Amino acid sequence: MKISVGLIQTGLTPNRKEFVRRALDEVLSKGCQLIVLPEMWLTGFSASEESLKKAEAFINEVKEISRGTDTLIVAGTFPLKEGKEIYNAAVAIKNGSVVHTRKKLYLFEPMGETKIFSRGTQPEVFSYMRMRLGIAICYELRFPDIFLRLVEDEADIVIVPAQWPDARIEHWRTLLKARAIEGQFFVVGVNVVGSTKRLSFSGFSSVVHPLGHRILEVSHTEGLFITQINLESAEDYRKSIPVRRDIKDALVS
Repeated sequence: MKISVGLIQTGLTPNRKEFVRRALDEVLSKGCQLIVLPEMWLTGFSASEESLKKAEAFINEVKEISRGTDTLIVAGTFPLKEGKEIYNAAVAIKNGSVVHTRKKLYLFEPMGETKIFSRGTQPEVFSYMRMRLGIAICYELRFPDIFLRLVEDEADIVIVPAQWPDARIEHWRTLLKARAIEGQFFVVGVNVVGSTKRLSFSGFSSVVHPLGHRILEVSHTEGLFITQINLESAEDYRKSIPVRRDIKDALVS
């Protein structure tokens, strides 16, 4: 099965919401099955009432945009309040409804995340069409246990929304590739471009094949980028080198 994937690599400009709206309209008109946005692209790392309201309003807007379509939109991550806790949470939306939420477990202390957000949980795979998808959020790319969990749950695609700065961009590029190879799944990483008062970002949003080659990689440019994923090519690879079977055998022995 082949699917079309749209990556929205947005800038951190004041008009980014309008840019994303236009990009969503365009990509939905092209019939992509999967659309992905970066981490905290709309609100920044804030848990203020204003940020919470802004996030809720945009999520509701994406619900409306998605009605009547079969496209899955992983709209990036947002501050999400549940009771007294606020999480850095990825939100996946399809046909007017939130179908999956993933709360970030490993928070990045140098950015102050541990003072702003509560810790989430390990990822869970969710189904879309005939695929199994998982989400890891930015800093979690550094933690093998996140990806081992997704290997055990037989994910086909792992989505990584991020705000990964230039100073460590080679870590981002290398780890996306490594996780795809060791997990034998496609990895879709979407980063931001532009700068804040403290940091600069150059994107390098990517789609990486389980064999390790980059199907798509884009840097420095705000835009909508579309490519295709051939799921059968990964299935053949997993049969020839049965890493997943061996991991499961080792865990139960």
